[in-house]
Amino acid sequence: MRSLLPLLLVVALHPATALCQSPSSPLARVDISASIGSFGAKRAEALEYNRWTHSLFGSVAGGYYWSDHLKTELEVASGGRAEVPASESAGFPESPLSSIYLEHTYRTLSVSIGQSYQFGRNALFHPFVTGGLDIERVRHEIDRPAQSVAVYARSPVNPQVVQVISQIPIPALTRTGTDVTTSPYVAAGFKAYFTERGFFRTDLKVSAGSEIDRVIWRAGFGVDF
Repeated sequence: MRSLLPLLLVVALHPATALCQSPSSPLARVDISASIGSFGAKRAEALEYNRWTHSLFGSVAGGYYWSDHLKTELEVASGGRAEVPASESAGFPESPLSSIYLEHTYRTLSVSIGQSYQFGRNALFHPFVTGGLDIERVRHEIDRPAQSVAVYARSPVNPQVVQVISQIPIPALTRTGTDVTTSPYVAAGFKAYFTERGFFRTDLKVSAGSEIDRVIWRAGFGVDF
């Protein structure tokens, strides 16, 4: 019993060492993780008052540690299905106010490569910051449901008054396109170990072109090797 007391004392005073890799153990060279979260994206085609879409986000990532603190990470992710309403001009020269209702649908697949700096060593809690590049493939579907478009004209009695003079039927139509873009990103988060190798991770990721147009929050679990 006396021989166990020093060991119990070490575990009580140093819980991080008890759960994580001991200082004498080799560095973890690789980690893999899977995460889910929320994906927000700004869409230029959407109405001005509602240009952000939100959808479920899922990803799988693998990282290679060059040292205790530097890690290169590759991630494959899906932004899920996102929808947003929009409109476009009906193209009637005599009625410039006439517009057609549209529904935009986006499905996103991305590959990201980044370089992380992880703070701390052999601890329960490791904050990190990351910078890198997103390569994003967006399948964009524009659905125009069948509808009637109003044609407007100024009242001959009072030119200040605009009134509907007719309704023109517009047939349904669907257009689909695919865009591939690249953009830099930054992220910040933490890893928290619950076993010697297993960890929980979460972070906030922001991507930007000419402005911030992607915001991702994600959380998941992983393991070191």
